Amino acid sequence: ASPLTVTAVNVAKSYGQTPALTAFTTAGLINGDTVGSVTETSPGQPATASVVGSPYAITPSAATGGTFVPANYTINYVNGALVVTPAPLTVTANDASKAYGTTITLPLTAFTTVGLINGDTVTSVIEASPGAVASAPVAGSPYAITPSSASGGTFVPSNYIISYVNGKLTVTAVPLSVTANDATKIYGDTVTLPLTAFTTVGLVNGDTVNSVTETSPGTVATAPVAGSPYVITPNGAAGGTFVPSNYIISYVNGKLTVSPKALTGTITAADKLYDTTTAATITGRDLIGVVGSDVVSYSGGTANFDTPNVGVGKPVTGTDLGLVGTDAGNYVVNSTATTTASILPIVPSVPQPGVAPLVPPATWIPVIAPTRTPPELLTLVSPVPPVVLATETPVVIEEQAPVVVLVETPPTVYVAPHRPRKQDRN
Repeated sequence: ASPLTVTAVNVAKSYGQTPALTAFTTAGLINGDTVGSVTETSPGQPATASVVGSPYAITPSAATGGTFVPANYTINYVNGALVVTPAPLTVTANDASKAYGTTITLPLTAFTTVGLINGDTVTSVIEASPGAVASAPVAGSPYAITPSSASGGTFVPSNYIISYVNGKLTVTAVPLSVTANDATKIYGDTVTLPLTAFTTVGLVNGDTVNSVTETSPGTVATAPVAGSPYVITPNGAAGGTFVPSNYIISYVNGKLTVSPKALTGTITAADKLYDTTTAATITGRDLIGVVGSDVVSYSGGTANFDTPNVGVGKPVTGTDLGLVGTDAGNYVVNSTATTTASILPIVPSVPQPGVAPLVPPATWIPVIAPTRTPPELLTLVSPVPPVVLATETPVVIEEQAPVVVLVETPPTVYVAPHRPRKQDRN
C-alpha cells in the first residue's frame, strides 16, 4: 500500500461560535484517486470552548469517499489547530444625574452590555466621574462616566475583547430662595434699601451671596402711609462664592412699612378775667415738622387752666386736639398740648369802708367805677359777682357797704346784696 497523509486544516473561530470541521488536505494520492471526506473532531469546536484553552487540536480520521480505496494506502493522519479568539463585548455606563452640592456614588450595576454569549453574565463594573463630587458645577455638565473592570457573574474576561463606552453625568441646578427683609421708615424720609438686607435658603457647599439689589415704591419721601406696606422687590443676587448657574433662584418680596411722622403741636390761649371757672380759649394752633407743602393742620380741642385762681402765666392744657387736611393720614400728633395764659382779677377802684386801699400789680386791669350814687337810689339789674381783692387767693367780701361798678355808657350797674337787719325783720 502507498503512504497517504491526511491533514486537518487549521481553523479559527470567535468565542461562542461552533465551526464545522470539514477541511483537510492530502498528500500521496496516486492514479487520480480522491478522498471524499474526513471526520474531524476538536474540543475547541463547541461554543463554550474558551480562549484560554486555545489552540485546540483538530483530529482527523476516517477518510472516505472519493475514488480512493483505503486498502490501497497506508493513511497517516495529521492534526490541525483550532484557535478560539475573544468575542467583542461592549460595556456602556448608564447615564446619571445629580443635584449640585450632592456627592454621588455611581453604582457598580449601572451599566449595559452588548455581546455576551453562552448565557454569560457580568455583575459589576467600576465607574468614575469628575462630576460625582459635591463641588462639581453645573457649568461643566454633563461629565463623563468612565466604566472599567467588568467582573463577576459567569463571564470570563479573557473570552471577550471588552470595549467600554462612557456614560454622562448631568449636574442639575438646585433651588435657592432669596427673600428681601422687611423694613420700616417714617413718612417724609427717603431710604436706600441696603444690598445686604436679605436672607437665603438653599445655599450649599458653603456658598455665599454678598448682595441683592432691592427696589420699592415706598422708598421715596412722598410715599403715603395709606399705601403701606409697599412691596420690596429683590433681584440680581451676586457676589460671595456662589455661582448663579448652580441655582434656580426664586426671589421673594419683602414689605416696606411707612409709619406716620410725629409732629409737635403747639397752641396759644387768651388771657381772661376771673370768672370762677377753669375754661380757657384757644386762640392759635401750630404744627412743627410738616413735610413740604402737605395740607395738614391742628384742629379742634378744648382748653382749661390748671385752676380757676387768679394768676399770671398760668398753665393751660388743650385736649382732644386732632389733625385735619388731605395729608393728615401721614402724621400723628399728641392730642394734648400746653401753653400759658393769665387769669386777671376784677378790681374795684373805689375804697371800701373798713377795707385797706388796693394796690394792684401793674399787670392787672382795673375796672373803673364812676362817682358813687347813694345805694338807696339804685336798682338791682343783674346778679352781683363777688368782689375780689388783690390777693393770690380770691376773697369774697359780704356784709359791707354796696359797691357800684360801671363799665361803659350806658352804664350797667351791679349792686352788692344787703341783708336786712335782724330788728327790721322782726
